[in-house]
Amino acid sequence: MAPLQGKSLPTLELLVVFLAMKCFPFIKESLKDIPIKYVYVITDAQVVLSWILADFVQTNNVFVQNRLQDIAQMSEKVQSDFNIKINFQYTSTDENPADYITRGLTIKKFKEKFSLWYEGSKWIRQDPPGAIVSWVAFLKFKWSGLTLQ
Repeated sequence: MAPLQGKSLPTLELLVVFLAMKCFPFIKESLKDIPIKYVYVITDAQVVLSWILADFVQTNNVFVQNRLQDIAQMSEKVQSDFNIKINFQYTSTDENPADYITRGLTIKKFKEKFSLWYEGSKWIRQDPPGAIVSWVAFLKFKWSGLTLQ
């Protein structure tokens, strides 16, 4: 789902994170009998993750600035209302099963990658997902205070 106005790919990826956060209270309500301690919002968009993790992003793009503010507020609200920590993390495009549909796989390739699509990456099944923690720390350090044109 993309807005009618032309938006950059990182802005659209940011919108995906925004929509995921917007949906979370409804998902949690439908799963109210299942205890949830952590939620991992995982993206393959490094720029978007750096925006979310940065303490400050200087940009003239009001849409981006507003969505980042919304995501931060929704994350805080989930933590206060449900006592659930939201973790924003990175995955490589190759390990992102959500991209399968958008990249156009043959049925043969889909069958080869079915377990990744059905079960997710091995690292995501760890508690907590371990393989990405150092990468996230690196992004937070490297991109803190990023200036955008």
